[in-house]
Amino acid sequence: MDRVGALAGGLTLAAPPPDVDVRRERTLRLALALSAWGPLATGVAVLLSHSSTQLADFLRRSAELLAIALAWGVARRLRQGRVDADVRRRLERATAWAVAGALLIFGLYLLWSGVRTVRADGRWAAAHGAGPDDPDRG
Repeated sequence: MDRVGALAGGLTLAAPPPDVDVRRERTLRLALALSAWGPLATGVAVLLSHSSTQLADFLRRSAELLAIALAWGVARRLRQGRVDADVRRRLERATAWAVAGALLIFGLYLLWSGVRTVRADGRWAAAHGAGPDDPDRG
């Protein structure tokens, strides 16, 4: 089938020519190679600094790397020509859900980490009128 994907309003896109798929896969492979060091470098920074900002950057870079890796895997499988339009849509949908799920989990973790950090360093207690003897503090 030479039609791929249904867009809003019933529009469809024609499948790209094979040379576009090769370039797309090559570009994603290069992006994956160049992005791979990002989570590693920021992960080391998180371990050394214990900073919430560094943690947020680490999680963002990790989610981006996951998205690129999944996109490369899908592009590679599509280029090999073993999938039809229905399988292509399912792969793209699964990739989108995986990335959305990772971002949601990372976002919830950052929210939890931020609240925990604010409570631990006393800013929460000061903002809510708790004194240093308050058993709920920290």
